[in-house]
Amino acid sequence: MIGILKNVKYMGDALLQKTYTVDFLTKKRVINTGHAAQYYVEDSHEAIVSKEEFAAVQAEFERRSNLRGYSKTGKSKFTSDYAFSGKLFCGNCGSKFRRSRWGSGKNLQIVWICINHQTGGGCEMKAVKEKALEQAFVRAMNRIIANKGAYIIEETSGPEFDFEAIDAKIAELQQELMNAVRNNQEYSTAEIERLQASKQRLKNDEAERVWRNRIVGEFKAYLAARDGKLLDKFDRDLFRKLVEKVRVESIVEVEFVFKVGVVGREILN
Repeated sequence: MIGILKNVKYMGDALLQKTYTVDFLTKKRVINTGHAAQYYVEDSHEAIVSKEEFAAVQAEFERRSNLRGYSKTGKSKFTSDYAFSGKLFCGNCGSKFRRSRWGSGKNLQIVWICINHQTGGGCEMKAVKEKALEQAFVRAMNRIIANKGAYIIEETSGPEFDFEAIDAKIAELQQELMNAVRNNQEYSTAEIERLQASKQRLKNDEAERVWRNRIVGEFKAYLAARDGKLLDKFDRDLFRKLVEKVRVESIVEVEFVFKVGVVGREILN
């Protein structure tokens, strides 16, 4: 599934010479890891998804990658099994927190622990209770609901880019490339790659802006619908929908960073 979501052919583009022939007698082909030139061709066939949708998916992959935390082998796997999965970060070392069960029966407690601390990495951050985190979020949300006028954030409009001009130049260069390939001539793809990279960055920025504005709109609509009515219990779906991350500053203080940019500090009971 990940391979499909990252495959450029679904937005109508193609990467040529991903494999190459090493033996012309047996026709044996191997994966091209840099031994032969590769060529990227835009709009080579009919797309299944738009380039804007593809860019939004790649932006989400990048966002999730940044949410991963500490592990001995590098970044750990993104997960959302629990409300706070992938959301809690250590204010000391920046590592992600892991859910753990302490005790049993009536003495059972669910806590979240800095992975770097738990694995002996040297971080001194202690565990925080899940119930305390839930209660802190309810208080943070109720403060926002009660003072919604102070948290209304306007949607932003981004600069306009002349993608048609960029596409036209890429198409011109790609035609030159295809002519060179057919004539078995050398051709530098540096300018094509530069234009494609620039275009992708612009599209990623636009996808990020559209995503952010959607979240802002949903946030404003939610506050308007509640009309001042406070939360009486923790809402897992609401938390995951509105909160970007939570920084655990100490065993008694956390900072909620909402996706719309609002930041709220709360004391853990």
